[in-house]
Amino acid sequence: AGAVGGGLWYNNDITSSSSSWQKVNDFWDNISVSCMAVDPNNSQIFYVGTGEPYARASRGSGIWKTTNGGASFTKLSTTTSFYYINDIAIRNEGGASVVYAAVDAYYYKGTYHGAAQAGLQQSSNGGSTWAQVLVNIPNETTNFVASDVELAADNRIWIGSKASPYALTDR
Repeated sequence: AGAVGGGLWYNNDITSSSSSWQKVNDFWDNISVSCMAVDPNNSQIFYVGTGEPYARASRGSGIWKTTNGGASFTKLSTTTSFYYINDIAIRNEGGASVVYAAVDAYYYKGTYHGAAQAGLQQSSNGGSTWAQVLVNIPNETTNFVASDVELAADNRIWIGSKASPYALTDR
């Protein structure tokens, strides 16, 4: 479990009322956790998105990945400028795990942070590289920004979006 106010927690048996939540470590106490997703092809791999994108309470620090079930995490260096992660989904595409990250931007301390990366980013190599996959807003030079990513039972991707990093309403 994660918290936008800071923290990443685990519970070894959520079915037991006597099992308590433990913090992963002190490092996560000050990082805003906005979303998490588990790789459908390998449950030891999951991704943690950071940054509080809706109330803009805190800027994030990219996407973090574990390959050992949460024993340790590594920040994906390719996501250094992903400041607000709305959602993450991982889709099994013919046996390959493809990561989709809904990345937002926000005006912070006099400038927009993350606007060039805002949209729906896709990685087919575990986060080593990313590509923008949403189209531009008609008659605009900016693309839509994904605010929610859902996978249907038939493996289709459903995206909720807003007009741009500069928009104040959802579409």
